Amino acid sequence: SNDLSGMVEKITSGATESLSKIDMDGFSSDDITNMTSTITTSTTNSLGNIKMDGFDKDNIPSDITNSITTGSNSGTLLQPPIVKELTAVATPTGDNTPSYTFKSSKAGTITYGGNCSSDNTSAIADNNTITFTTLSDGTYSNCNLYVTSSTGVKGNTLSVTSFTVDTTAPTLSPVTTVTTPTNVLTPSYAFSSNEVGVISYGGSCSSGTTSAISGTNSISFNTLSEGTYSNCTITVTDSLGHVSSPLSVNTFVVDTTAPTLAQVTAVTTPTKDTTPSYAFSSDEAGIISYGGSSCSPGETSAVSGNNSISFGTLSAGSYTCSITVTDTAGNASSPLSVNTFIVDTTTGLVWDQGYWDFHKWQ
Repeated sequence: SNDLSGMVEKITSGATESLSKIDMDGFSSDDITNMTSTITTSTTNSLGNIKMDGFDKDNIPSDITNSITTGSNSGTLLQPPIVKELTAVATPTGDNTPSYTFKSSKAGTITYGGNCSSDNTSAIADNNTITFTTLSDGTYSNCNLYVTSSTGVKGNTLSVTSFTVDTTAPTLSPVTTVTTPTNVLTPSYAFSSNEVGVISYGGSCSSGTTSAISGTNSISFNTLSEGTYSNCTITVTDSLGHVSSPLSVNTFVVDTTAPTLAQVTAVTTPTKDTTPSYAFSSDEAGIISYGGSSCSPGETSAVSGNNSISFGTLSAGSYTCSITVTDTAGNASSPLSVNTFIVDTTTGLVWDQGYWDFHKWQ
């Protein structure tokens, strides 16, 4: 009986201990608990199948039945704690002391590895929620833990699922400012962000672009009216709700109106002057362009107001010229037709046409 009792105890103990050595996907501490019970029950039931001299299956000694429990308990003590992740750290997280939950098959002492640690060092044979000590912003991919039982048996090492701690708002800076003045009603602007997020607009500007990437972001503002825009701002909110400081868009002017020109003083005609003068008015400053039949350019800059110009050196002949002014926003005026004039460089009297018309019939 004693030999049989010892044998049963060793078999039960060995089988129970071996459960912790099973390595297969999905195998957990829950399986060990259930299978330990199965081993105990199966061993007890198997006693009735023993055939040996002096053994009465209908009157099994208590020391033999008790050896099953003793063996099971002994095997359980030899089992290492099995730990399994239950709730990973949310990622990204704005909490620099995040919580983590795991399950342990046995009570014991928790040991931490990698860049994570915790004041929680005691595990129970159940679900355990621990709080990591304060972490800096960054990604944590090497954190792990294991549990050592009260009998000194070390359990498996559990790798904590990688997570990122982010407690700071995005940082924005301008990349390409709005051209000013501009004749584009939907002007472009570019800025950089060090985080992805949702773009919000402030002031008098808006845009259909609402998603920011980490890097350079190019946007076009929604259609704007003519005027000066000095209060436009951009903010980016990351996935954790951190809002950047507002980025002020440079002040810019939208101008889609071309200059208006009018003649002030016509070119004298006919004239012996090969660089004749002409005067016109413009309601905007800009660049003068010349058109027409071989009119040589003169001055190229117009002011807002009256402008006196002299054409470039002209040969004798008749001239039909035009002048255009393009403002700094790129808006070109309608061509102003200069009065037709004649340059006559021959010697002798240059007739005044009005005088001739009056006197030729006298």
